[in-house]
Amino acid sequence: MKASVIGTIYKDVKPGTTRNGKSFCTFTLRESRKVGDGYKTWYHNFQAWGKLSEVVEKYFENGMPILLHFDQIDYSKYEDSDGIERQSTWLRLSGFDFIPKDFRGQNEGSDDSYEPEEEEEDDDLPF
Repeated sequence: MKASVIGTIYKDVKPGTTRNGKSFCTFTLRESRKVGDGYKTWYHNFQAWGKLSEVVEKYFENGMPILLHFDQIDYSKYEDSDGIERQSTWLRLSGFDFIPKDFRGQNEGSDDSYEPEEEEEDDDLPF
């Protein structure tokens, strides 16, 4: 499966390292679409791994418009501070395209795309 979503980076990228020393980062994309007379907004949680996470940490900023490509959806369960079981969904980043800051939803990308080299699969998730 491969899919893409366009939006803006929401908040700052959070870097991390697994117990095995593999680098990763997490961040959120805010996607807004016109629905009727208004807009509807969705928030998508993303993970980036290895060299791709290093690129994301270096270049992604809060509010930046971007086209993100993902190839995997990860689900995890956890218990919140009140003891309630919750589920989170993470989209695994596989590449991205920078888009102009004045982007308003047209189907235009840029030539500034990034697709990482294939890396060995690692199921050492941080949660």
